[in-house]
Amino acid sequence: MSIGMGLRLLETLTSALYEDPIVFFREYVQNSADAFTRHPVTNARIDIKIDKKNKKIVFLDNGYGIPKKDFIDKMTSIGKSDKSKAIDQIGFRGIGRLAAMPFCKELIFKNKVENEEEIQVFSWDGEKYNTLLSQSETDDLESAIEQITQKSILKYEGNISDHFFKVELVSYRTEIEELVNGKDFKQKLSRLLPLKYADSFEAKKAIHNHYKEFMGESLEKYEFDVY
Repeated sequence: MSIGMGLRLLETLTSALYEDPIVFFREYVQNSADAFTRHPVTNARIDIKIDKKNKKIVFLDNGYGIPKKDFIDKMTSIGKSDKSKAIDQIGFRGIGRLAAMPFCKELIFKNKVENEEEIQVFSWDGEKYNTLLSQSETDDLESAIEQITQKSILKYEGNISDHFFKVELVSYRTEIEELVNGKDFKQKLSRLLPLKYADSFEAKKAIHNHYKEFMGESLEKYEFDVY
């Protein structure tokens, strides 16, 4: 039996699920957090860089990335994720990585594995994606993905032992511009992300103790430095 899937399925898994653009901030940070949980890194950190002038957002973590042989499969799989087998992984089951596609001209993923001399790159053309949706040039999901994605390899000029995973949003749309320019943007963001409690927070110790007593593990495992 052959099961056909249309382009509208991808629309449902992006635009419909992620109507509020602030949600994709949570998704990309949580994907990094889940990667750190699977493969702990000393001094793990996640950086969010917002270039308002050029309308570009970069999410960068210093995790071990995706194994080289699995990278393309991970980038093209829709709704398929190894997180379903791990109870401590809370990202959106392989869908969240596409959360920003409706909100930018291009969505780029860069993967640098330790002791590799190259960076794997996989990009989604958000502009072409929106054109296909509006013009209905094709309703075949596989054909559409072939048209709106591209893979390449970059030579890495840094230390070969470096490792990271990067997500780049290029030419983000008005919805994101209004969001990041909002006075309460950082406050909204802090409520969504798996941040560490400030040392000055009086209830920090009590919360950690109660969590460990109830869950049988440390809460610090799920708290991260996000800059």
